[in-house]
Amino acid sequence: AGSDYGELAVGSSKAGTFTDAAKTKGFVCGGSSPPGDALSEVTTFNFTGSPIGAVDVGNLDQCSNGFGLQAQTPSVGILGGGFCTGDDALLDNIQTFSNGSSPFTASDVCEMGTAVYGTSCSESPTHAYSAGGYPATSNIHHYQKGTTNDSTDVGELTSSGAGDSGGATDGRGGNGFHISGVNTSGTKIDVIQKYPFATTITGSDVGEYTVAADLAGKMISGVTDFFTSHDNGNIYKGSFSSPASTSDVGEVSTTTKYGNGTQY
Repeated sequence: AGSDYGELAVGSSKAGTFTDAAKTKGFVCGGSSPPGDALSEVTTFNFTGSPIGAVDVGNLDQCSNGFGLQAQTPSVGILGGGFCTGDDALLDNIQTFSNGSSPFTASDVCEMGTAVYGTSCSESPTHAYSAGGYPATSNIHHYQKGTTNDSTDVGELTSSGAGDSGGATDGRGGNGFHISGVNTSGTKIDVIQKYPFATTITGSDVGEYTVAADLAGKMISGVTDFFTSHDNGNIYKGSFSSPASTSDVGEVSTTTKYGNGTQY
Protein backbone atom coordinates (compact mmCIF):
# COMPACT_ATOMS: atom_id res chain seq x y z
CA ALA A 1 0.00 0.00 0.00
CA GLY A 2 1.06 3.58 -0.58
CA SER A 3 2.13 5.87 2.26
CA ASP A 4 1.56 9.54 3.12
CA TYR A 5 4.98 11.27 3.12
CA GLY A 6 4.08 14.97 3.25
CA GLU A 7 1.97 17.84 1.97
CA LEU A 8 1.88 19.98 -1.16
CA ALA A 9 2.09 23.76 -0.82
CA VAL A 10 -1.32 24.04 -2.53
CA GLY A 11 -3.93 21.29 -2.79
CA SER A 12 -4.71 20.70 -6.47
CA SER A 13 -5.97 18.21 -9.04
CA LYS A 14 -5.28 17.85 -12.77
CA ALA A 15 -1.78 19.31 -12.29
CA GLY A 16 1.35 18.75 -14.37
CA THR A 17 4.23 16.81 -12.77
CA PHE A 18 7.97 16.53 -13.51
CA THR A 19 11.29 15.57 -11.96
CA ASP A 20 14.70 17.20 -12.14
CA ALA A 21 17.50 15.59 -14.19
CA ALA A 22 19.04 13.94 -11.12
CA LYS A 23 15.66 12.50 -10.01
CA THR A 24 16.09 14.06 -6.55
CA LYS A 25 13.00 16.28 -6.50
CA GLY A 26 9.57 16.61 -8.06
CA PHE A 27 7.60 19.52 -9.49
CA VAL A 28 3.84 20.09 -9.39
CA CYS A 29 2.58 22.72 -11.83
CA GLY A 30 -0.78 24.46 -12.09
CA GLY A 31 -3.86 22.32 -11.63
CA SER A 32 -7.27 23.03 -10.15
CA SER A 33 -8.00 23.97 -6.54
CA PRO A 34 -11.45 24.06 -4.90
CA PRO A 35 -13.87 25.56 -5.86
CA GLY A 36 -12.37 24.75 -9.28
CA ASP A 37 -10.12 27.71 -10.03
CA ALA A 38 -7.10 27.04 -12.27
CA LEU A 39 -3.71 27.62 -10.65
CA SER A 40 -0.42 29.00 -11.97
CA GLU A 41 1.91 28.01 -9.10
CA VAL A 42 4.99 25.84 -9.65
CA THR A 43 5.94 23.98 -6.45
CA THR A 44 8.81 21.59 -5.77
CA PHE A 45 9.60 18.98 -3.13
CA ASN A 46 12.55 16.69 -2.36
CA PHE A 47 12.31 12.91 -2.66
CA THR A 48 14.08 12.44 0.68
CA GLY A 49 13.33 13.47 4.25
CA SER A 50 10.28 13.05 6.45
CA PRO A 51 7.88 14.71 6.44
CA ILE A 52 8.31 16.01 2.89
CA GLY A 53 7.20 19.61 2.39
CA ALA A 54 6.66 21.47 -0.89
CA VAL A 55 7.78 25.04 -1.67
CA ASP A 56 6.30 27.52 -4.17
CA VAL A 57 9.18 28.35 -6.55
CA GLY A 58 7.58 30.01 -9.57
CA ASN A 59 4.63 30.44 -11.89
CA LEU A 60 3.33 29.16 -15.20
CA ASP A 61 2.95 31.61 -18.06
CA GLN A 62 -0.82 31.03 -17.81
CA CYS A 63 -2.97 29.34 -15.16
CA SER A 64 -4.13 25.95 -16.38
CA ASN A 65 -5.35 22.49 -15.41
CA GLY A 66 -5.96 19.21 -17.25
CA PHE A 67 -3.02 19.75 -19.58
CA GLY A 68 -3.13 18.58 -23.19
CA LEU A 69 0.64 17.97 -23.41
CA GLN A 70 3.22 17.02 -20.80
CA ALA A 71 6.86 15.99 -21.21
CA GLN A 72 10.37 16.97 -20.18
CA THR A 73 14.03 17.01 -21.08
CA PRO A 74 16.81 16.74 -18.47
CA SER A 75 16.63 20.53 -18.01
CA VAL A 76 13.17 21.68 -19.15
CA GLY A 77 9.57 20.88 -18.26
CA ILE A 78 7.01 21.11 -21.08
CA LEU A 79 3.26 21.72 -20.69
CA GLY A 80 0.70 22.38 -23.41
CA GLY A 81 -2.98 23.21 -23.71
CA GLY A 82 -5.30 22.72 -20.76
CA PHE A 83 -8.23 24.67 -19.39
CA CYS A 84 -8.19 28.03 -17.60
CA THR A 85 -11.23 27.88 -15.34
CA GLY A 86 -11.28 31.57 -14.44
CA ASP A 87 -11.34 32.62 -18.09
CA ASP A 88 -13.56 29.64 -19.02
CA ALA A 89 -11.26 29.03 -21.97
CA LEU A 90 -9.47 26.17 -23.69
CA LEU A 91 -5.76 26.86 -24.14
CA ASP A 92 -3.46 26.12 -27.07
CA ASN A 93 -0.14 27.49 -25.81
CA ILE A 94 2.95 25.34 -25.07
CA GLN A 95 4.89 26.49 -21.99
CA THR A 96 8.40 25.50 -20.93
CA PHE A 97 10.39 26.18 -17.77
CA SER A 98 13.66 25.14 -16.18
CA ASN A 99 13.40 22.11 -13.91
CA GLY A 100 17.02 22.41 -12.80
CA SER A 101 17.65 25.91 -11.48
CA SER A 102 15.84 29.15 -10.61
CA PRO A 103 13.94 31.04 -11.87
CA PHE A 104 11.16 28.52 -12.50
CA THR A 105 8.79 30.93 -14.27
CA ALA A 106 7.44 29.45 -17.50
CA SER A 107 7.58 30.98 -20.99
CA ASP A 108 5.09 30.62 -23.85
CA VAL A 109 7.20 29.17 -26.71
CA CYS A 110 4.69 27.98 -29.35
CA GLU A 111 1.19 26.62 -29.90
CA MET A 112 -0.64 23.31 -29.88
CA GLY A 113 -2.12 22.19 -33.20
CA THR A 114 -5.52 22.64 -31.54
CA ALA A 115 -6.79 23.89 -28.18
CA VAL A 116 -7.31 20.76 -26.07
CA TYR A 117 -7.29 19.41 -22.51
CA GLY A 118 -7.53 16.06 -20.74
CA THR A 119 -5.38 14.11 -23.23
CA SER A 120 -3.13 11.11 -22.61
CA CYS A 121 0.56 12.02 -22.79
CA SER A 122 3.73 10.12 -23.69
CA GLU A 123 7.17 11.05 -24.97
CA SER A 124 10.15 9.91 -27.01
CA PRO A 125 13.65 11.37 -26.54
CA THR A 126 12.89 13.97 -29.26
CA HIS A 127 9.12 14.56 -29.15
CA ALA A 128 6.18 14.99 -26.76
CA TYR A 129 2.94 13.24 -27.75
CA SER A 130 -0.70 13.88 -26.84
CA ALA A 131 -3.63 11.66 -27.83
CA GLY A 132 -7.38 12.18 -27.62
CA GLY A 133 -8.70 14.83 -25.25
CA TYR A 134 -11.52 17.35 -25.16
CA PRO A 135 -13.27 18.61 -27.23
CA ALA A 136 -13.75 14.92 -28.02
CA THR A 137 -11.14 13.82 -30.56
CA SER A 138 -9.11 10.77 -31.58
CA ASN A 139 -6.17 12.79 -32.96
CA ILE A 140 -2.54 12.16 -31.99
CA HIS A 141 -0.29 15.25 -31.95
CA HIS A 142 3.43 15.65 -31.38
CA TYR A 143 5.74 18.55 -30.47
CA GLN A 144 9.49 18.55 -31.14
CA LYS A 145 11.31 19.21 -27.86
CA GLY A 146 13.64 22.20 -27.66
CA THR A 147 12.02 24.06 -30.57
CA THR A 148 9.46 26.81 -31.15
CA ASN A 149 7.63 24.64 -33.70
CA ASP A 150 3.89 24.27 -33.15
CA SER A 151 2.62 20.74 -32.46
CA THR A 152 1.20 18.86 -35.45
CA ASP A 153 -1.40 16.13 -36.07
CA VAL A 154 0.50 12.92 -36.88
CA GLY A 155 -2.13 10.19 -36.57
CA GLU A 156 -5.33 8.77 -35.12
CA LEU A 157 -6.35 6.43 -32.33
CA THR A 158 -8.00 3.29 -33.63
CA SER A 159 -10.80 3.50 -31.06
CA SER A 160 -12.49 6.82 -30.39
CA GLY A 161 -10.85 7.16 -27.01
CA ALA A 162 -11.15 10.82 -26.15
CA GLY A 163 -10.49 12.43 -22.78
CA ASP A 164 -9.52 11.66 -19.20
CA SER A 165 -7.33 8.79 -20.40
CA GLY A 166 -4.06 7.56 -18.97
CA GLY A 167 -0.80 7.87 -20.90
CA ALA A 168 2.33 5.73 -20.68
CA THR A 169 5.69 5.54 -22.47
CA ASP A 170 7.47 2.38 -23.60
CA GLY A 171 10.92 3.90 -24.01
CA ARG A 172 12.66 0.71 -25.12
CA GLY A 173 9.98 -0.26 -27.61
CA GLY A 174 9.42 3.26 -28.94
CA ASN A 175 5.66 3.32 -28.29
CA GLY A 176 3.08 5.48 -26.56
CA PHE A 177 0.00 4.10 -24.76
CA HIS A 178 -3.50 5.59 -24.49
CA ILE A 179 -5.35 3.87 -21.63
CA SER A 180 -9.08 3.74 -20.91
CA GLY A 181 -11.00 7.05 -20.68
CA VAL A 182 -14.19 8.47 -22.15
CA ASN A 183 -14.77 8.02 -25.89
CA THR A 184 -16.13 10.55 -28.37
CA SER A 185 -19.67 9.32 -27.64
CA GLY A 186 -19.28 10.01 -23.90
CA THR A 187 -18.98 6.34 -22.91
CA LYS A 188 -16.31 5.09 -20.49
CA ILE A 189 -14.15 2.47 -22.21
CA ASP A 190 -11.58 -0.12 -21.07
CA VAL A 191 -9.46 -0.23 -24.25
CA ILE A 192 -5.66 0.05 -24.06
CA GLN A 193 -4.21 1.40 -27.31
CA LYS A 194 -0.59 1.46 -28.45
CA TYR A 195 0.95 3.69 -31.12
CA PRO A 196 4.51 3.86 -32.46
CA PHE A 197 6.65 7.00 -32.35
CA ALA A 198 6.79 7.11 -36.14
CA THR A 199 5.92 9.59 -38.87
CA THR A 200 2.53 8.03 -39.65
CA ILE A 201 0.83 6.86 -36.48
CA THR A 202 -2.22 4.65 -36.01
CA GLY A 203 -3.27 3.31 -32.63
CA SER A 204 -4.01 -0.39 -32.16
CA ASP A 205 -6.04 -2.21 -29.49
CA VAL A 206 -3.54 -4.25 -27.43
CA GLY A 207 -5.41 -5.02 -24.22
CA GLU A 208 -8.07 -4.10 -21.69
CA TYR A 209 -7.98 -1.92 -18.60
CA THR A 210 -9.37 -3.67 -15.52
CA VAL A 211 -12.32 -1.26 -15.29
CA ALA A 212 -13.95 1.01 -17.86
CA ALA A 213 -13.15 4.44 -16.44
CA ASP A 214 -12.51 8.11 -16.95
CA LEU A 215 -9.03 7.35 -15.72
CA ALA A 216 -7.24 10.66 -15.26
CA GLY A 217 -5.14 8.92 -12.62
CA LYS A 218 -1.46 9.20 -11.91
CA MET A 219 0.50 7.20 -14.50
CA ILE A 220 4.01 5.82 -13.98
CA SER A 221 6.02 4.28 -16.83
CA GLY A 222 8.68 1.72 -15.94
CA VAL A 223 11.09 -0.22 -18.14
CA THR A 224 8.75 -3.10 -18.97
CA ASP A 225 5.42 -2.10 -17.34
CA PHE A 226 3.15 0.86 -16.59
CA PHE A 227 1.27 1.58 -13.36
CA THR A 228 -1.77 3.71 -12.54
CA SER A 229 -3.71 4.61 -9.41
CA HIS A 230 -7.51 4.66 -9.59
CA ASP A 231 -10.17 6.46 -7.54
CA ASN A 232 -11.31 3.08 -6.16
CA GLY A 233 -8.02 2.94 -4.23
CA ASN A 234 -6.39 0.24 -6.37
CA ILE A 235 -3.05 0.34 -8.15
CA TYR A 236 -3.07 -1.37 -11.55
CA LYS A 237 -0.15 -2.68 -13.60
CA GLY A 238 0.05 -3.42 -17.31
CA SER A 239 2.80 -4.80 -19.54
CA PHE A 240 4.25 -2.97 -22.54
CA SER A 241 4.19 -6.36 -24.26
CA SER A 242 0.94 -7.58 -25.85
CA PRO A 243 -1.48 -8.32 -24.40
CA ALA A 244 -1.27 -5.23 -22.19
CA SER A 245 -4.32 -5.96 -20.01
CA THR A 246 -3.93 -4.72 -16.45
CA SER A 247 -4.01 -6.45 -13.06
CA ASP A 248 -4.62 -5.15 -9.52
CA VAL A 249 -1.25 -5.09 -7.71
CA GLY A 250 -1.80 -2.91 -4.65
CA GLU A 251 -3.64 -0.09 -2.89
CA VAL A 252 -3.05 3.64 -2.46
CA SER A 253 -3.15 5.08 1.07
CA THR A 254 -5.77 7.69 0.07
CA THR A 255 -8.24 7.30 -2.80
CA THR A 256 -7.91 10.13 -5.30
CA LYS A 257 -9.24 11.17 -8.68
CA TYR A 258 -7.86 13.41 -11.42
CA GLY A 259 -4.27 13.11 -10.30
CA ASN A 260 -3.36 13.44 -13.98
CA GLY A 261 0.17 13.57 -15.27
CA THR A 262 2.63 10.87 -16.19
CA GLN A 263 6.13 10.07 -14.97
CA TYR A 264 8.67 8.31 -17.12
